[in-house]
Amino acid sequence: MSDAGASLTGAGHRPDGYPAFCGQLLARAKSYYPATTLTCDETARPANPVNLRVGGKFQSAGIRKQVRPEYPREARSRGIQGAVRFETTIGTDGMMRLVELLSGPLILYKSARDAVLQWEYSPTLLNGKPTEVITTIDVNFALSR
Repeated sequence: MSDAGASLTGAGHRPDGYPAFCGQLLARAKSYYPATTLTCDETARPANPVNLRVGGKFQSAGIRKQVRPEYPREARSRGIQGAVRFETTIGTDGMMRLVELLSGPLILYKSARDAVLQWEYSPTLLNGKPTEVITTIDVNFALSR
């Protein structure tokens, strides 16, 4: 709530009635998640900037450790190949925080995910400070001829 209010206000796009709407929405959220610390305070800013979305080719320049996946035996014997695409969140320390499947053969998913979870990047800096980034990663599986 505070992220949205601050962002909308800063961009000059806060709609009329925002404070009342935010209060209703926050009350509803707290009924489901009483421990939430969100507020409708428009001046509140997150300690860490909103995640930055970065293209996969740009982000790949900062890779420090890239583990290759093991080709699943069943996929190899059945002639299955292709790319498994993930949307990932890379933490301020360059380590994987979240890896979500976007597309690809499911038989290749586990092996690709296990490998990607071990990848490490140099921290991405925004205004000189490490920040989390969201990017896509493709893991390609190809059979040799």
